[in-house]
Amino acid sequence: MRVLFCATPGEGHVRALLPLLQALHARGHGVAWAGAAETHALVPPHMPVPCFSVGPSWQSARFRLFGRWPELAAARGTDAAARIFPRLYGAVIATEMLAPLQAALHDFKPDLVIGENAALAVPLAAEVAGCPHVTHGFGMPLPAHRVQEAVAYLAPQWTRLTGSPPPPDAGLYRHLYLDICPSSLQPEPLPAALPAHGLQPVDVPAAAPVALSALVPSPLDTQRDLPLVYLSLGTMLNRPELLRTALAALSGLPLRVVVATGPDVEPSQLHPLPPLMHAQRHVPQAELLPHCQLVISHGGAGTVYAAAAHGLPQLALPQMADQFVTTAALEHSNAGMVLLGAEQNLYAIRHAVQRLLSEPGFRETAGRLAHEIAQMPSTDEVAQQLERWIEHGQPVPLPPRPVGFKLPA
Repeated sequence: MRVLFCATPGEGHVRALLPLLQALHARGHGVAWAGAAETHALVPPHMPVPCFSVGPSWQSARFRLFGRWPELAAARGTDAAARIFPRLYGAVIATEMLAPLQAALHDFKPDLVIGENAALAVPLAAEVAGCPHVTHGFGMPLPAHRVQEAVAYLAPQWTRLTGSPPPPDAGLYRHLYLDICPSSLQPEPLPAALPAHGLQPVDVPAAAPVALSALVPSPLDTQRDLPLVYLSLGTMLNRPELLRTALAALSGLPLRVVVATGPDVEPSQLHPLPPLMHAQRHVPQAELLPHCQLVISHGGAGTVYAAAAHGLPQLALPQMADQFVTTAALEHSNAGMVLLGAEQNLYAIRHAVQRLLSEPGFRETAGRLAHEIAQMPSTDEVAQQLERWIEHGQPVPLPPRPVGFKLPA
């Protein structure tokens, strides 16, 4: 079986697909990657798969978005996603991905295409090529109205290539949706007509457990009686001033701290750091989390789910897009706390950290969430289901839906 994976340029969107890509590769299938050139480096280096350059880089997409809609550059908070998502992923990224993705399908000739649910060009390109496709979640399912607004920007291409306007769901859910959101973090039940199958939201695992001494300087490795805190604001909006505030809040507490500054912040911008704090641009999250007792993050789905899978309490400082909904669900589950806007100050962060580390209820709930994630279908199980579907024509069995819950307005 030949499988082409495709993602938009956000690192969280890319990394969500890699466990399944690795599982299919390990089972002997031919896999390939399609995405912006900058995403090719995220594919595990021990898997020399063909890579196709498809779509704009993240920086280029942002330049084009703000060039057309300059007022969006100042959009912040919960309304930013509603205003930005349709234009960024529909008008800019999807329209620029379509032609090179069609070329990749022509050259690689896959039996199956797997795209994440912001890659709106995938269903159209796959339909034109006569190839089945799967939509792989990168967090919670996208609101239906947001998808409909985004795909409207692809309407001319849909009509030209298929003779029909785009379906309201952009064709994302025509065949199968792989849902990585644990039921305890699912705010709403999925629509009954949506063909959804669960999938563990895990990072690509390391080949073997990595010692902490291989990841951080020796002082952090030797003080093992102190809790280890991982601090990250992701790769898209990692503001140095908020990192400094968080570090000031942690300063003086009996903790060890590892900071991932992200691509836009030099670790030197946070200096001087106390001896038990260490900053670097990139931290191998999957390798570090088994050593941690607490995670402080922006609340991106990848980080939230990875920390949850390790049973870790979390403090979320959401900045943009779906982070607000993801972290509200986290707080509702009682596996973590959320600070919004002006609450993201030194005193509130310090108080939250002290509560998360001292009150056992957070760790107990986080442990139950980890158990729930461990019971979700593994990437290898899902890979087998996809094999039976594509190679033998057996439909993927769809399990019962989680009930979900309603977040407060």
